Amino acid sequence: MQPKVSVICVTYNHELYIRQALDSILSQKTDFDFEILVGEDCSKDGTRDILREYEKRYPDKFRMYYRDENLGATRNEWELMMDAKGDYIAALELDDIWTDDNKLQKQYDFLEAHSEYIGVAHDFDIIDKDGNVVENDDNKAIKDYLGKRFTLQDFLDKGFVFQTGTHFYRNIYKDGGDYSIIYKADRLIRDKTVLSILLDRGDFYILPDDMSAYRRYFDGDTVSGRNATNADMELDLFTKAHHVEMLNEYFGGRIDYSGQWSDMIWDYGKRALTGKRGFKIKRFLHMYKAADRKTKRKVRKEFAEAVGRVWIIKAILFMVLFLFLLRSVSYIIRTNGDTKDRFAGFYAEKKDSIDVLMMGSSTVATSFSPGYMWGKYGFTSYPLSSNSQRPKAIKYLIEEGLRYQEPKLIVIEMRTFIAEDEELAEDEGHIRETVDNMRYSLHRIKTVKAMTDMLDKEYAYQLDIIKYHSNLGMLLEPNEWKKFNYSVKNADKGFEFKYDVEGYRKETPDLYTKDRKPIPSSEEAVLRDLIAFLKENDLDALFVVTPRDESDDYEPMMNYCSDIVKEAGFEFIDLNFLYDEMGFDYRTDIDDGAHTNVWGAVKCSDVLGQFVVGNYDVISPKSEAVTDDWDTAYRHFTEQYNSAVPIEK
Repeated sequence: MQPKVSVICVTYNHELYIRQALDSILSQKTDFDFEILVGEDCSKDGTRDILREYEKRYPDKFRMYYRDENLGATRNEWELMMDAKGDYIAALELDDIWTDDNKLQKQYDFLEAHSEYIGVAHDFDIIDKDGNVVENDDNKAIKDYLGKRFTLQDFLDKGFVFQTGTHFYRNIYKDGGDYSIIYKADRLIRDKTVLSILLDRGDFYILPDDMSAYRRYFDGDTVSGRNATNADMELDLFTKAHHVEMLNEYFGGRIDYSGQWSDMIWDYGKRALTGKRGFKIKRFLHMYKAADRKTKRKVRKEFAEAVGRVWIIKAILFMVLFLFLLRSVSYIIRTNGDTKDRFAGFYAEKKDSIDVLMMGSSTVATSFSPGYMWGKYGFTSYPLSSNSQRPKAIKYLIEEGLRYQEPKLIVIEMRTFIAEDEELAEDEGHIRETVDNMRYSLHRIKTVKAMTDMLDKEYAYQLDIIKYHSNLGMLLEPNEWKKFNYSVKNADKGFEFKYDVEGYRKETPDLYTKDRKPIPSSEEAVLRDLIAFLKENDLDALFVVTPRDESDDYEPMMNYCSDIVKEAGFEFIDLNFLYDEMGFDYRTDIDDGAHTNVWGAVKCSDVLGQFVVGNYDVISPKSEAVTDDWDTAYRHFTEQYNSAVPIEK
């Protein structure tokens, strides 16, 4: 009986999967007869023996073609096509499988009912060598066409969206025409030729049914189960371009392959021009010369765009490298000292590991020891402070700190609020101690603008290398090289040891007073703005005053600040009023009249530590690495403290 459908199968080295593939064909349930044509292309494994077994079991179903020499997939399939007796042709490579027993019947019924289509395909899965369905881009494009028409233009625009095992089309080869172009174009490329011929005569329809699985894998001499020389196809773009050239001639210009042709020529050219092995410039020029005008224009355009991209990429890479080196050199040659080490140490702390962030002037770093408070009270802290810091800087440094940490509490030392802002703004050195110890960022740009509002040299602060170009000698110092990223662990966690003893006082002064005196109006505005900022960002804050030498106006001004802070709902502690409770001795615990020494710092740290753990929930879980690091800091502080010797002035 004349078969209605011819199933075309080419096979090479499919021993592992051929039984599953053949069984998926034989399991098809149809109300018509179909034949199975198998072209065995001189496999090196047991493929041929398995085929003989099936041929013996199903003599009326199979027509076997055992090749005497390896023809290649294209010629192998072409000979089967020319010998097919069915009115329709389906195809399956014998490491793939059909997963729906009604696949052939569904496709047959569709074409019988829709004469306007030349063929019909369907959705499919990708499987690995073990048969597991895997995610792959190869079957994503078809999703846009499920239940829709697929035209020649779609093919030219999108390429293959369905796989060979999904094809089912009318047997056009029975018309006696010359279809040798299928194998003459190339011994391996067949899909482009076959689909071009079919779509030139009519459209395909894509059924939404998922009815086959396409196997993708590399395994020894086989590449996805196909002829091993297929692996060379990625390298032989010359052959691909020649194939398109032949198709152009075959279709007499009816199909515009110029886009694909130019892509292939340029793809080959890129590899040849960059010296890829096996790609020859001579061949590239031959391909270009053989192309038509339209294709040549596209190749030239792609060449120009590629050259432009290369220069753009080179320029971008150069700028990135230049800016990286400029940034790193700028970091290294910034004036070294305690403040630089403190800020670099802050940036080296593990992200979100600091419980308490301490802000203010130099007294913060000399009055409170983070290592000591960790060992005694269990919370981590860090002073992000600089000398004679403008109060205006505090808000911006808090924002800088929040870029790296999520502190539970902000401690703000108040001494800096008593000076006139205009006086502080004119002090370039102290402004630079703040902004020139921040990492480069958009936030630093904003901070510089705020800090130089009374100056006309903002650019010199934004590009601080202008200021420090004379420090290039620091590039020879290994310790400064470590700061190329402005991130170097600080063993003291920002604390500054001082061992001097003022020594001239004969007794501790009584600084307590209820008097109030307004701070400069400029600084009061800054304080109120800071408080508003804290509330807007839902930040908890503790305001403190550290011990200092006697001053007629100092404590009344601090009392004035205390009223503003407490009215806003924040806590305020003046350590000058607690000297008796904390055992602070102004004769032995003051370094220079303005800063505490290490003995005074322990007393201040005890007061702060006890108040913090007693009034705030700041202690958070820490990783083992963070805990070990802070335990080391506590031991380091203890060793330094135990070995400290007072220096009398």
